[in-house]
Amino acid sequence: MLELAASTGARIRISGATAAALPTIDVLEIGLLGCRVLSLEGVLNATTNYLLNAMMARRVEFADALGEAQAGGFAESEPSRDIEGWDTACKLLILANFGLGLDLRMDDVTVSGIGHVTLHDVEDWRNKGVVPRLVGRLDLQGGKPMASVAVRTYPLDDPFAHIAGKTKAMRIQTDCMGEILTMGGGPEPMATASAALKDLELLLAGSKIAASRD
Repeated sequence: MLELAASTGARIRISGATAAALPTIDVLEIGLLGCRVLSLEGVLNATTNYLLNAMMARRVEFADALGEAQAGGFAESEPSRDIEGWDTACKLLILANFGLGLDLRMDDVTVSGIGHVTLHDVEDWRNKGVVPRLVGRLDLQGGKPMASVAVRTYPLDDPFAHIAGKTKAMRIQTDCMGEILTMGGGPEPMATASAALKDLELLLAGSKIAASRD
């Protein structure tokens, strides 16, 4: 898609594809111009965040939390792409390739989901005072980009420990702008539609700028 757009002079905007209304690709493409991204980590899937929060808050098994989420419309009837980490992996690849200009494939991402989480894990995390999140992470400090999706834990004083419900978040470490954190952006249809409208407005604004330069 990127190659086709480049060959025809077209432009692509897909900011709503990674975290609905949460600013992600825009931050990478525009907000961080002039600096180098060292690492990126994101809580990009609302379903897994909801499930992990439910397990931690109510001390329920994964299967019970999933059943409650499906009954309440918070999880799909076939949730494997979410709970196995593939949805997060796809979003991480979009951020890497569209936002940072990399050329990663799914084979480049180590993927692990949340289906293995047990009540024993929950009790252990509670005793340690940490909170689990399914996180997509990209490390760019070595010679080769390292991409992964896995459950990571965060202490209670970390912002990632306080991502409630369907909220999503992205944290970026840079060489000269320090740490950048975005959080929010619910997955509701209106939020996603607003992200699509923003993309259209950016495309129109870019066309006007290009026309004025011509």
